[in-house]
Amino acid sequence: MKQLYNGLGIVSSLIALALGYLQLKIFLNHEELSDDEIFYLRFIKISGYPILLCFFIWTSWIYIKRKYFTKSSPQE
Repeated sequence: MKQLYNGLGIVSSLIALALGYLQLKIFLNHEELSDDEIFYLRFIKISGYPILLCFFIWTSWIYIKRKYFTKSSPQE
């Protein structure tokens, strides 16, 4: 489970970096986007945002579950 968690973290980080790079390139307007970059931007927006949202919801659920729903063992 920890490997899956780490893998999702890496994937979501790469998606966020790619989105940030392309958005920064658009906002700064240093150069025009090529057709390939426009395709990648659309693809990343369509597939990347739901992945990031699912990762955020999943990590939030794990945090809430660990904080509020785990039984603490009584200390003797």
